[in-house]
Amino acid sequence: MLFQESCLGLNADLDRIVLRRYFEHYSPDAGRWVEYAHSIPIAELVHWIMTHGQLHIESSHDTPNEQATH
Repeated sequence: MLFQESCLGLNADLDRIVLRRYFEHYSPDAGRWVEYAHSIPIAELVHWIMTHGQLHIESSHDTPNEQATH
């Protein structure tokens, strides 16, 4: 039997985002587990998102009430 879990959180200093992936494998003979922890500074992740992410812009000029008054 295989069990796996993923968790996204912050490190103790609150300056890195941490992705943890945990796997357990059970068999009649034994059980084994392993955890992988990937981390990145928050500033680097924000920069990557701004550079590579999909941009969507909304403003007060986009709302129907604002357009009707202008």
